[in-house]
Amino acid sequence: MVADKSTRALWFYADDKDLALPVPDLEAKVERVAGGYTITVTAATLQRDVALLADKVAPAAVSDDMLITLLAGETVTFHVRTDQDLDADALAQWDVLRSANQLLHPVATAVQASAESKQKGRTVGIVAPDPGSCLR
Repeated sequence: MVADKSTRALWFYADDKDLALPVPDLEAKVERVAGGYTITVTAATLQRDVALLADKVAPAAVSDDMLITLLAGETVTFHVRTDQDLDADALAQWDVLRSANQLLHPVATAVQASAESKQKGRTVGIVAPDPGSCLR
């Protein structure tokens, strides 16, 4: 990792599919603000290329950033611009709040991570409401 006050770069010397990325484990807090929503995401473990696909909730919604890699304990805040009233919980669902970690872990592990995180009283971004829905 290379970091200074304005930039950071992480190098992974293999394709995502060949990395030993941990099970997705993200905490997300969604708030309505003027002009849209803020989604504050905290990683419990390394999460590669976190992306918020806001247009899956509302086609005109736009996220200000994408493909952010978070180390364990790090937080990022995404700002979603939209004039629409959205279901805030939808912005933190598994098919909207994504990471490369999901490529390596089938639905069962995402659901397991969700259940474990819910037991800890956290709001989880990567939640599969029904195991079959990840395969559509």
